[in-house]
Amino acid sequence: MIYSKSDDEDESEYRCEIIHRLKEEKKYDEVVDHVLSGCVNCITDTSKFKGQEMLFPNAPPPWIEIEEQEKEDPKTWKKYQKKAEPSRAAMTAEQIDEYLENLEGGDEKIVWEIVKFKRVDRIEAWRILRGFRVKKADQSKKEKEQEMKAEKSRRAEQRELEQLKKADEKRELLEKTETQKMHEKEKLEEMKEFNEDEEEEEEIEVKKEKSEEKQGEKKKESTVFNVRKDMPWSPNMFDILCPDLRSVLNNEDQRRLSAMCQNKMNRGEFQHAANKREFTDLFKSASAEYETLVEAAKQWANSQPAHPINFIAFPKLLSLQKYLNRFNLRKLTGKGFEIGNILFTIETNQEVEMTVTSEKNSEIPSVVEVLHEGISDTLMIPEITKRCELVPELFNIQPKEKLRIEQDPNIRAYFKSNPTISVAMDATTVCHLMKTNWESKNYGMACEIVVENIDGKTCVFFAKPKVTANISRASIQRKYIKTVIRNQFVNICEKNAKLDVQHILELEKRGEQKEEFERVHMSSSHPSTISSASASTSSSDLLDSIFADVKKMDQRSSKDIGKQRKIIETGYNYSIVKFGSAEILVRSKPAFQIAYSYDSAQKKGIQQLLENRKNVTFEPRIEYLPNGGAMELGPEEWVWNYMKKLLKKSDAHVLFRTHYKGDCVLQLDALTMESSNVSSRPQGALELLSKKTMMMEKLISKIVGLDEGIFLAYQEQQQDLRIVPSNDSKAAVPSNYLNLNKDCIKSDDCDTHFFNGFAPCIMLQWQIVQGRAPRLLMAADSEIVKKLPNDKSREKIMKKQQNQQKNKRKFNKKMQNSKKRRLDLDDPNTSSEQPQEYQPRTKKWKRKK
Repeated sequence: MIYSKSDDEDESEYRCEIIHRLKEEKKYDEVVDHVLSGCVNCITDTSKFKGQEMLFPNAPPPWIEIEEQEKEDPKTWKKYQKKAEPSRAAMTAEQIDEYLENLEGGDEKIVWEIVKFKRVDRIEAWRILRGFRVKKADQSKKEKEQEMKAEKSRRAEQRELEQLKKADEKRELLEKTETQKMHEKEKLEEMKEFNEDEEEEEEIEVKKEKSEEKQGEKKKESTVFNVRKDMPWSPNMFDILCPDLRSVLNNEDQRRLSAMCQNKMNRGEFQHAANKREFTDLFKSASAEYETLVEAAKQWANSQPAHPINFIAFPKLLSLQKYLNRFNLRKLTGKGFEIGNILFTIETNQEVEMTVTSEKNSEIPSVVEVLHEGISDTLMIPEITKRCELVPELFNIQPKEKLRIEQDPNIRAYFKSNPTISVAMDATTVCHLMKTNWESKNYGMACEIVVENIDGKTCVFFAKPKVTANISRASIQRKYIKTVIRNQFVNICEKNAKLDVQHILELEKRGEQKEEFERVHMSSSHPSTISSASASTSSSDLLDSIFADVKKMDQRSSKDIGKQRKIIETGYNYSIVKFGSAEILVRSKPAFQIAYSYDSAQKKGIQQLLENRKNVTFEPRIEYLPNGGAMELGPEEWVWNYMKKLLKKSDAHVLFRTHYKGDCVLQLDALTMESSNVSSRPQGALELLSKKTMMMEKLISKIVGLDEGIFLAYQEQQQDLRIVPSNDSKAAVPSNYLNLNKDCIKSDDCDTHFFNGFAPCIMLQWQIVQGRAPRLLMAADSEIVKKLPNDKSREKIMKKQQNQQKNKRKFNKKMQNSKKRRLDLDDPNTSSEQPQEYQPRTKKWKRKK
């Protein structure tokens, strides 16, 4: 309040300027509102107010009781005014700990209270909270132990009382019934029994000692665990990134983070709601470490003799030509194609401005209807806690001949019965047409298109794509890994194993013969109906009955035969997929059933997430920086996996995260492609999927207008899709020209286009074993730091490794020189007419006897 000395003699010595101004303006009601900031003399002047007095100047309010002796003195009422409460004493550290330990509520609330009272950051608050939890758990354990001891002592006392009671009862009975002679005899018998009991007790003790010795031997045998050959893959001492740097978080915090990541991977969500907040707080505190880890991983990749992207595995019995022959198995029916004569092009890399935030806001393909479900094979889920090695010899298993889509009897029958849909293709063809090249799928593509006229309707068949020129080395390595995983972990059903292309075509011929027989039978039975009708009816009725019979026969021949005809089991799923406004018929292999190579009753690892899933699909994910952690998917690879999961109607999609050398599986990941896991979706993935959906809609609308014949959808790397006609002339490019050879292989640039960051929630198995959280450096108090070698020992081991590599290079050069002299039987260009170099025969010397 602002007070000033008054000039008027009538007024008090000091006055309130605000009230003085209000008085001059005659705003007496506002003076009452200004009671808290006004002076008492001005407010208690009753002559200035109209009506009843508002305050009590000479006495306290009536609700305050005052003794009669003090009523006469008006100054005594000040005693009863509200006094200021004494300031509370500051809480001691012990009282604060006791308050926080007994505080009830969620973890976030307790962390907030710890930060307020302890004056620490959130990371330290989470540690203090974990200490409180451990302390409470220890107290509960001690209380339980004390309760158990009390119960044991109480039970022991009861047993003693019961034994005493029984002894008293026996004694009383013996005193009444026994005589002196019987008493002596019983004493002798009791002595004998006592000796026998002692002998029995000795025998029992000997047996117990023997059993304890056997159990001790078993325990010694069982304690031998964590054998090096059975342990999961882990980086060696030279491949560890940043061995001299340490993390901000200690070993306990990193193990806490790794446990949260395992719950997220195995269950699809965090175990507790507060774990999400703790997870973000711990990662924020160590965000600076991630950049140093990424730079170290890139430097390690560039320092390798063969960059991980350009690495191709060459185990025994495998050569580069065998890899290429596997790609060349798919053959084209057309003899030649006019690649220069482009009918039309489809822009695959068109730039369309789209703002896609979710699946509801995007244009993505959808499965409208599943017409038929085939017989599914079984995918064996391996035990990833142990070393999961891949068997390279399984690559040599030749695949079965597959039924071409234009020969599929079910698709042809469906085209006859359905007038709206006239385009059919396989699921792999859809994925390749919607594909945008990335490091593991980087090659050109040629897809044959067959246009036929079926019952006056133009039908289009897209054959499976054929890989053409400019294939990357990483694509060859991915093909090798995919075939080995499929041959090793997929158990083919007996019914699918018996299916054969010739057997399916024979069944189709039998079905056509039945249709012809039904048509002939219907046409022969038609005149009899006419003659019977003419005898009983007039000419007008006769014509009406004829037209009605003809209509019924046409409808049955066109629609009913196609629908009533049984579907021939080919082992495929048949479904209608919608791309925008266009619908096509898609044929795909059914998703796999799930089985486990270990005891499934344990429910460990990925089994918890796949527990309620019926079907599953899989794809390999190559880890090019395995010593840094699991890498995130790019938008191109995410679209590929999304389409595989969608077209096969699977409940889950498992990624086999394998080492780039193709020798072992590092982790099984079912979380990345989970529909509920939006955080793992790469940025721009839905936009790319929407663009590819619009491109497919445009392709389907244009391809229907083609004439009958064979065409080719040809696409080179990072170019538009070109539709080209076939031609048998010499000017056309022969189909054999599109086969792969050694000149078609190219090496990728060793830049960072393959790296999309390390995944925050996905852990490789070696990180779980070491308790090291993703995206972080090693903890200073971890056991691995203690076992790291010194600089001198590192130099010695490095020299040994360099010498070993030199010896390997020399040996490989010798082997290559010897192979050049020999004839390569795997090369299709070789023939018996080519002259062979003369090789002198060496004499085998024998020792004389």
